[in-house]
Amino acid sequence: MSLFGKIFNFFKNEVFRVNEKAKKVQSQDDGLEMVFEKVKEIILRYSEFQRVFNTDWENQSDQDKEEVVRDTKRLVVEVLIPAAGGISMMGVPGILVYTPCQIAGALAIAHVYRPDLTLTLESAKSVLGVMLWGKAGQFVWISAVEKIATSFPLPGVGVVVIPFVSWWTRIALDTVQKYYRNRQDESSSSKNKDQRSSEPERRQYDVNQSSQNRTKENSESSQVDDVADNFKKASELLEHIEKGGKILFPMQEKVFQELIDSTNNISALNFGKTHFFRGVAGSGKTIMLAQLIPHLVSSFHEKYGRYPLILVYHHNTYIRQLLRKEIQSALDAPINLQPLPTKIYTQNIHVHTLTTLINFLDNRDVFISKPRSTQNGSETAQTAYSMLRKSDGEFDVVLVDEGQDLEENQFKLLTALCRNDRGIEGKNLYVFYDDLQNIFKHEGTLIERFKSDEVIEHFLSRCIRTSKKIVDFTFNTCLGSSIDKSFRAKLEQVMNIDHLKKLNLISNRYTEDGYNWLDCHFCLFSGQMKPQVYQFPSEEKCFNTLQSELEVFLSEEEIRHNFKSGILIICFTNELATRLHKKLERKLGEDIQLRSGANITSNDKLRTLVVEAARINIANIWDAKGYDADIVYILNPDEGGGTPYDHRVRFYVAATRSKQFLGVYNFLPEDRSPIVSDALQAERNL
Repeated sequence: MSLFGKIFNFFKNEVFRVNEKAKKVQSQDDGLEMVFEKVKEIILRYSEFQRVFNTDWENQSDQDKEEVVRDTKRLVVEVLIPAAGGISMMGVPGILVYTPCQIAGALAIAHVYRPDLTLTLESAKSVLGVMLWGKAGQFVWISAVEKIATSFPLPGVGVVVIPFVSWWTRIALDTVQKYYRNRQDESSSSKNKDQRSSEPERRQYDVNQSSQNRTKENSESSQVDDVADNFKKASELLEHIEKGGKILFPMQEKVFQELIDSTNNISALNFGKTHFFRGVAGSGKTIMLAQLIPHLVSSFHEKYGRYPLILVYHHNTYIRQLLRKEIQSALDAPINLQPLPTKIYTQNIHVHTLTTLINFLDNRDVFISKPRSTQNGSETAQTAYSMLRKSDGEFDVVLVDEGQDLEENQFKLLTALCRNDRGIEGKNLYVFYDDLQNIFKHEGTLIERFKSDEVIEHFLSRCIRTSKKIVDFTFNTCLGSSIDKSFRAKLEQVMNIDHLKKLNLISNRYTEDGYNWLDCHFCLFSGQMKPQVYQFPSEEKCFNTLQSELEVFLSEEEIRHNFKSGILIICFTNELATRLHKKLERKLGEDIQLRSGANITSNDKLRTLVVEAARINIANIWDAKGYDADIVYILNPDEGGGTPYDHRVRFYVAATRSKQFLGVYNFLPEDRSPIVSDALQAERNL
């Protein structure tokens, strides 16, 4: 069965089945029974849960109980909730996938302290009441089920609310543990009192218990305040989402807080420094950049008494709109910050490529005379630098997206445009990059090219866009057995393999056939679908198969609804992209997008095959950078000029554009397709 057929069946069998059942909910009992079925499935699937229900906890130590409860919380919060978010993103109402995970964890924790609470609907109801801070919570919850189950939520909602759900789940499971542990302690205390042999001992016991009860009352009062505060936080987060604000993923939020936390070595908010942010593909570098801006604006204003003038520099003209959208979203509703003036975006933040930056600076009379633009970005930057009037810079803060594509003259120009006057200690330059995405053949890593004593390095090591299955597949294809050892060593260095191993984010294991497999542990989602690799006998057969699968996408409303970011087809030569577009355009018409700039020379590195807001987009590898899509097809990854190292780097960039599903299609002869050969091996070992 083809990739698209598998995707289609997955949705039919998993997503819509649950959604249709949800629409039949007519009462509290219906809703609870439906969810309890899922609770049982979850508990029976995971050995950690089975261990809990198969153990006699009355004869276990408190230490053993605490340990298993801790493991249960970790399983629910770090594994089940993110996985549920992935299902919710595909169209299932979030409450119907999150809540069974929460109840399963809560019931397991309750069973540790109350063995009579077993895997029954009545036990689940009791635990649900505790988890939702009282019996009234049952009514609130089921009302939400009845309301949400009647409508299809927007795709992406499951992803957006994951941080909130993870945070709330941890609080809920803590509440369940405290409640049943306290009841266990009370029961034990009562037994101890009955065993007192003398009246003085009983009186002293009562005095001690009275003191403990007062402490408990104060604690419960504090818990009530915490609950009120938690609901307030939840309301603020939901309001933040409704306004279009973005919420970071749990691990991304953790990394982001480390970046801005002043106790973490040198904070990203430490002014007068150059900050380099290295991130694996899919680590959310662009989102991090956008989220950092309101914090920089607020901190700068607090320190210097004015709002900074900020330059956000990027290379790809066609990603400008996406970048602006992310920044606007971050500024509209920044979390944990006072609202910023509405004029900040229009007056203080400027998003530019090299060409638009020169025009902007010329209007501000920065140049002796306006530099002449050429097809060579390095020459243009060098000319612009030489034409600068003597000044202390134009911008208080400069941020760079896709920094690995910076050339020396561009870096020199951006540094010169950074102010260090008006009480500022030094240059405030923030560069986000991934050396492995350096497909323009700049020699050396970014740190090697622009290293100085002022550079502070940060490492973003969590992938929040691409599933673990796709990342494992990509890493093991890039470092497959068919690549020369010297190129492999260079790839491992640029991919930071040793550093990731030191952080326990990558490990080695051997498959059944003895294949040395890299196991990546830095992805938020495990993923539902394995990447698919197909070898075709001819271009015609490949194009026809692809066309048939795309027609399925366009004809099925349910699938289109759940793939809002559409399909991206990546080619490695302009000629292949053009031939494919002509073939598909005859059948699919306006649903296919490809833009080709005939007036752009072949030497221009930023070719203009662009991705736009169409359902299906065709792009070459140079213009696919910075974009992502739910479904990505890669065609003939061994095509194009360059060394085997260059081919692997381009494949890495292409494969990590995928958020959910990846297909690698090839019609080149097998003896000319080493990447595809390694991809087939990687697919077999997933």
